[in-house]
Amino acid sequence: MEGDDADDPVNDDADDDEIESAVDMDTLRDGIDEGREEVVNDDGDVVARERGLDALTGHSEGTFECVVCGATIDSEHGAKIHFGRKHPDGGDDAVVTPDDDGDEVDWNGLDIDTSNSDDETAGDSDGDWDAVRDTYAAASVGSSPATKADARDVAVKALEDETDWMSIIERCNETTYDLWHLTDDGWEDDGYKHCETRLRAELGSVATDTEVRHIVAQLATKNYVEQERTNARHLDDTLIPVLNGVINVDDIEYDADTRTIDWDTVEVQDMEPNRHRFLYRVQTEWDPGSADVEGLDEWLTTITRTDEARRIIWEFGGHALHPRYPADAFMVALGDGGSGKSQVLEVIKSVLGGDNVSVKTMHAIQTERFAGKDVVDSRANINTELTGKKLQSINKLKTYTAGEEDSVEGKGTAAFKSKNDATMLFASDDPPAMPQDNRALGRRLYPIEFPCAYVQNPDPENPFELQYRSKLEVQAELQADARLKAAFMRAVEGLKRLIEEGDFTSEKSWQERVAQYESYADPIKDMARNCLKPADGSAIESGDLERTANAFFDAKGHEGRDMQQIMSVVGQIPSLPASKRRTRSFTPDDERHTVYDGIAFTGDAKEHWVPSSAHWEHYGGDPNADADDGDEFDGKTLKEIRAEGAGRYDATKVTVASVEDEPAPWLYDQGVVVGEDESLRYEVQSGISLDEGETYVLRDVIVAEDESDVKLQLIDGMTDVFSIEDRDEEQDAAVEDPERGDTPEYSDGDDDECGAEALDNAIVQAAQRHDSVPAIAGRVAGKVDADSLETIKSRVEKLARRGDIPLAGMTHIDDDGNDGDERPQHVKVSIVMNIIESRANSGSVAVSDIVNAAGDHDISESFVEHYIGKWEKSGDVYESGDGGLKVSGSVISANPIKLTGGE
Repeated sequence: MEGDDADDPVNDDADDDEIESAVDMDTLRDGIDEGREEVVNDDGDVVARERGLDALTGHSEGTFECVVCGATIDSEHGAKIHFGRKHPDGGDDAVVTPDDDGDEVDWNGLDIDTSNSDDETAGDSDGDWDAVRDTYAAASVGSSPATKADARDVAVKALEDETDWMSIIERCNETTYDLWHLTDDGWEDDGYKHCETRLRAELGSVATDTEVRHIVAQLATKNYVEQERTNARHLDDTLIPVLNGVINVDDIEYDADTRTIDWDTVEVQDMEPNRHRFLYRVQTEWDPGSADVEGLDEWLTTITRTDEARRIIWEFGGHALHPRYPADAFMVALGDGGSGKSQVLEVIKSVLGGDNVSVKTMHAIQTERFAGKDVVDSRANINTELTGKKLQSINKLKTYTAGEEDSVEGKGTAAFKSKNDATMLFASDDPPAMPQDNRALGRRLYPIEFPCAYVQNPDPENPFELQYRSKLEVQAELQADARLKAAFMRAVEGLKRLIEEGDFTSEKSWQERVAQYESYADPIKDMARNCLKPADGSAIESGDLERTANAFFDAKGHEGRDMQQIMSVVGQIPSLPASKRRTRSFTPDDERHTVYDGIAFTGDAKEHWVPSSAHWEHYGGDPNADADDGDEFDGKTLKEIRAEGAGRYDATKVTVASVEDEPAPWLYDQGVVVGEDESLRYEVQSGISLDEGETYVLRDVIVAEDESDVKLQLIDGMTDVFSIEDRDEEQDAAVEDPERGDTPEYSDGDDDECGAEALDNAIVQAAQRHDSVPAIAGRVAGKVDADSLETIKSRVEKLARRGDIPLAGMTHIDDDGNDGDERPQHVKVSIVMNIIESRANSGSVAVSDIVNAAGDHDISESFVEHYIGKWEKSGDVYESGDGGLKVSGSVISANPIKLTGGE
């Protein structure tokens, strides 16, 4: 190899090595050394010897070699003079005499400083460093058969005698090595530094940078390990390295009904470093007897609102314990400053240990060259500074949150491909807008809300205000050993639940999770999420909605909004299909009211923000009113059932608010029932069907918990269903003729009013080509009666935004919200439908397969995911147990032309 061989990791003495390798060196030396002449001075001391083999290599001239310093001299007389001048104190103690094996070299005569060999930098030496020093000394004498290569071999052996080493082969190249060494705390990745420190402590100045590089290269190549054999990846068991051993998660018993684990089945095993090769260790002991689980749970309950939120927090904590990336996801803790979200993440960080956590921002992960090296080997990347303007791309985040392989590079280290193992956890009180809101983001995104704030004088009527405590006080309490051990227990339980359930146990659809995330960038969306819910057959009066919304804004510290501002946002939320109308039948006084059909107030809204002056007769009764003692029914109300939870109930009285036209494939009937003060979903597997608008008494009914909600289960052969005839004449007329009367959906009986469904149908029929809003509204106005042309225009714009109709100036959906495809939208929808139906006939089909097949027709991924989302919402397709999609019937029932407004 040409160039400075100081950079060559294995060939510093290339010339010597090449010459010595060309012959049998031992035979040659024996022949030359036999009969070597010695020079003896007048005192009888051997002062020099005739040179051996190295005299032939030409490195220096001279026939004789001083036995003390190795200097070469031409004659015997010169050797005696040299010895007398250079070594005046010479004698038996200063002169090395030969033994039967050849030359022994005086180590103290070499320039090797070992003054640090006994200080604390040297550590506990188990290696034979005397042998290392002797070999280096011998290698420095030309007449010795020892070479630097021999000395390095001995040095490597000494280092290996002290501890175990490994080098991950995928992270090395021909000049750079990823070297780890074993300590009492596990494997450490500072192998190069540790090797350098030991060599310089034992060998002094002999351990030059070049020499260190040679030994590191040799040590690394002798101890190569494949990346897949680290972190126990090659073993069948799911193992977690903890401070006091190893936990086998697969051995833990799990109760699928309660979604909890049996703590007594968690066992700590001994760690086997050379079998497991963990690159990390959770810095918390498994010690249930010392854990304050009750205190931890109580604190978390005060700052979160739902069991689901708390459950998912610990599932992410468990996700971080896992040696790989067990589910595609990242968490964003959302809430105002001082809401406790950062404290939760700090608890998880402390459980894992600071060395196991990176702190890269979402922006840094996406843009910085060396960010990946800090992230991929961490247990979690925790950053509480998620804020700023809209992100331009989340491609890198999508790669990391799927545990996919990526090329990573550290400063001064070799680039290598690695799968990310770090769970991605962020927190924000002002989250950035995402560049997309499709399934690719939604299936990964898990926002967790922290709605409360600590204030000095909390309002007892405001559920979002908590008594202020200093940050240091809360931190000291949460960072206490008992709390961290409790958090570790909850995280282990979360990991077991994640593995057994196959995913995070959120009941929200990905669309709902995206909407929840986005709501924190908009106070109106925040209000809608907390105060409103979709409800067929319900309606909210405009003034009641405005006053409720502003009460919420005031409680959260936002500025007030008028009704136009409120509905401009609420009207664009897909999960709240509110439609506006004017009617005189909302109140007995025959006054005209503006109402919004299809939505209802949430329980929190009615408890805290709906004003007492509101039309409570439509919202479940005035909470300040006395209970009606005249009702002789002695069963449970739906409100009582919701409060008491799962179980078997003797009787309840309900009115059917809505019935699904196409129940889920595994159900015979499903819908929503309402009582005087509550609504619940119901499901029937066979034999029983309920009619919309009818009132029933249900006896022997099962109530099952469904995460953050409960639902009624009507069992054929057990549940008795009794119909109650209690509708008035106007309601009867409405059921018989939905065009007239006060239906459960509050359809107005006035001839000049236009129902939302009739208006939508008219718009879809009129929008048969890309046209302007005024043109479509003009065609519709001639066919239906409506309050104003502006009402129709508003509805046209809403349907266009949802993608239900084509509109001039609006192109088809892609990752940025549009593309240049000029094909009619319904043509592309038909292609996607055919792909799903043809592939789902024999079972489920992966979304990625659908996307790839659609790509062959030049249809974008976001377009496919957009319509899959619509079909999931309509029940035409559903997600199967293996994560794929199945068609509810033999075909997707949606009409592409009607769905898209195509020609």
